Amino acid sequence: MRVNGIDLNVEIQGNGHPVVLIHGLKMDNTQWKYEIARLNQYCKTVALDCRGHGKSDKPDSYTLKDHIQDIISLMDILNFDVANLYGVSMGSYIAQGVAIAQPDRIKKLILTVPKSNGLTSSTQRLISTHAGELTGLTDREAIKALAKYMVYNPKVRADLADILRTH
Repeated sequence: MRVNGIDLNVEIQGNGHPVVLIHGLKMDNTQWKYEIARLNQYCKTVALDCRGHGKSDKPDSYTLKDHIQDIISLMDILNFDVANLYGVSMGSYIAQGVAIAQPDRIKKLILTVPKSNGLTSSTQRLISTHAGELTGLTDREAIKALAKYMVYNPKVRADLADILRTH
């Protein structure tokens, strides 16, 4: 979809009240594979690749404000007067920004690993702390290596490893 002068990869499934799924940094809409399979039975899922990620355009520079406006514009294009927003990590920052900018348009705000303020992202701090372990690794290999610090439940960690293997 053409949104704010760039092409965003957007996948829509299901029917009912919309939930916009906003992924984390260096991820894409495939992060939501399992959630979409469950949620689209009850609601319309809108999973996008944020600008600079996945199959969406990758402008030379962009800001959090650009991401926020992309979600607002996407809701306008899809004629969503009100929607639920579900954001993970970076996606939670974007979702919070949308809710602050247009609170009357958000029914529910679901935030996973959110941060509402601060100068350093938790992901950047994790990468900096373990930089030595990440030397020479691809982004995907780095995420896999850092999983042991992000996820304590062995089943969830195995699911994350499976997602990384298949994408």
